[in-house]
Amino acid sequence: MSQHDEYVEILKSAFVTIATKLTVTWAALVFPAPAFVFFCTIIEKYARELFIYMANQKELSIFFNYIDTRASDQGKAFETAARDNWKAQQNGTEEQKQLAEEILWIRFRAFAVLSE
Repeated sequence: MSQHDEYVEILKSAFVTIATKLTVTWAALVFPAPAFVFFCTIIEKYARELFIYMANQKELSIFFNYIDTRASDQGKAFETAARDNWKAQQNGTEEQKQLAEEILWIRFRAFAVLSE
């Protein structure tokens, strides 16, 4: 796998992680607590599968192939967190996976700087 191909896979993985987390957070707001606890695992599993499918579609793949997040310090920190998350998801412990996802989320929020 070339460095560029690895970078694309890392961005796809970050997209899947972030989109899944947002979907589960949304579900927690929509469903009452007992129903959410019951459906949380199901929602997370199918949301993750949906976002993996979306990340591999040609139109979205073009985005991942041509974006370079490393243009700023926040972008570089996000790329490092995305790479660490990608590695943790492949062969880390559950604690390492969770920590990597939390750091990815923090770095994404700093990188994206969402404003109204």
